[in-house]
Amino acid sequence: MKYLIILEPTSTGFSAYSPDLEGCIAAGDDRDETIALMREAIVFHLEGLQEEGLPIPQPASEAAVVEVGGGGDYFRSSSSLARIGPKTFAIDLPPIYRIAVAEAATMIGK
Repeated sequence: MKYLIILEPTSTGFSAYSPDLEGCIAAGDDRDETIALMREAIVFHLEGLQEEGLPIPQPASEAAVVEVGGGGDYFRSSSSLARIGPKTFAIDLPPIYRIAVAEAATMIGK
């Protein structure tokens, strides 16, 4: 099975979690170490669920990257939620989350 993991840079390296596996996290000194540790954490997590007779969550999360041009195609509102088109909304994320989403999309492409 392939689970999406989200990588986040920290002041000491990287941390990671999987949206499909609540409580399954890892942290490492660099990106590659964190991915390796997260792989181990997922295996350990799934083994624990299986030993307890609990259901194994199926991978369901996915990532997407949206490009936003520099022109006035979005704006900030007091709630950080802005209407772009008739049915489209964007949430203004802090830079660290934009990096995590970009990293997740890169991983999906591999």
